[in-house]
Amino acid sequence: LEPMTTILRISKRVARAVVAKGLKIVWPFAKNHLINRIYRSERRHYVNTDGSHRMFGSVFFELRTRCNGQCSFCAASIHNETRPDTTMPFDLYAKVIGQLKEINFSGRVAYHVNNDPLLVPDLERYVRHARENLPAAYLQILTNGKALNPRRADRLIETGIDELTVNHYDDDLSAPLPERLVKVRQETLPKFFGEDQIQSGSGPAPSMEPR
Repeated sequence: LEPMTTILRISKRVARAVVAKGLKIVWPFAKNHLINRIYRSERRHYVNTDGSHRMFGSVFFELRTRCNGQCSFCAASIHNETRPDTTMPFDLYAKVIGQLKEINFSGRVAYHVNNDPLLVPDLERYVRHARENLPAAYLQILTNGKALNPRRADRLIETGIDELTVNHYDDDLSAPLPERLVKVRQETLPKFFGEDQIQSGSGPAPSMEPR
């Protein structure tokens, strides 16, 4: 048994050496591929139409320090949250938007950090102010969808957002979507976007510029 054990140990070492050498060869190509994929999906936020690069490509606002999700992995879930419930004053928000207007900002303005933006009662007011002052910016909302319904989706899109992404978490992957989200997908979004701009599933969202 000892010679066989020795042979197995040597075989494992050889296998590890082969795998390590293979990774050294493949990794540079795989790394570049991954970087290129990520860069392409985010490029619009950091590069102007003339090819020049912006000072910064994205501005994230956490308008309220609250989320209505129950995700065990998130510090902002209703089970883990310890921060005071605070909403950003509109005057402070408008001041930042004014500063972005001064530099003709045309990157991404997003409203999600450790929160759900739809918990801001007058979110439409904030979005409208950004759209009126930053006509070339890309306004993005990511939400868990718990506070989303067709009427709210209508108002937000009419106010001027470019992308509405719903991250619906469910332990049962075969469970159907809530009816209100189905209505948003089937009735609300087609009024503003083409079918090629509406995506279900995983992966980067397509361009969401209204038709």
